[in-house]
Amino acid sequence: MNHSISYIVGMLSGFTAVILVILVVRILCRKHRRVPKMLNPEITYDERQILARGKAYQTAFLVLIGYVLAASCLDEFLGCPQLMSFGGLWLGVCLSILVFVSICIRRDAYLSLQENAKEFNIMGIVISILNLVPGFLSLYRKQPFLVNNSISYRYINLMVGMLFLLSTLLFDLKLIYDKGSEE
Repeated sequence: MNHSISYIVGMLSGFTAVILVILVVRILCRKHRRVPKMLNPEITYDERQILARGKAYQTAFLVLIGYVLAASCLDEFLGCPQLMSFGGLWLGVCLSILVFVSICIRRDAYLSLQENAKEFNIMGIVISILNLVPGFLSLYRKQPFLVNNSISYRYINLMVGMLFLLSTLLFDLKLIYDKGSEE
């Protein structure tokens, strides 16, 4: 896929701007010797949660490796390059993150001892909306899902939005299940 110089410069400028904002925030926090709780939360997990999270990381990593292996084989042996595109690889990343989140939620290892469910729900819903809106705009504008036999980068927002929406839904279902079990 050949992109114009202006597109490449725009993408590089966006990445550079994000990195600069992060650096400025870190420098300001160090200068004032005060780090906001949001940037440096005191997150602690108990031993059971740490073990469950480790198992979840391991499983998610194996899922990602399996996805990349399968996508590579499909591309190489069957001439099916869709999953090896930028959007296709992001699909694999979203899938592995969903596996990690699902395992952590199922084993009560998703929230640390200092976090609460309300903050997680608000964050999940906001991030879902911020990603689903551009994703649905791509659908509304009838932009093609496949461009040059590759999954279009324009649908990455839709994938990420669905990831956060599913994660939040799984988390809420687990809360409802746990509340019902207690009663």
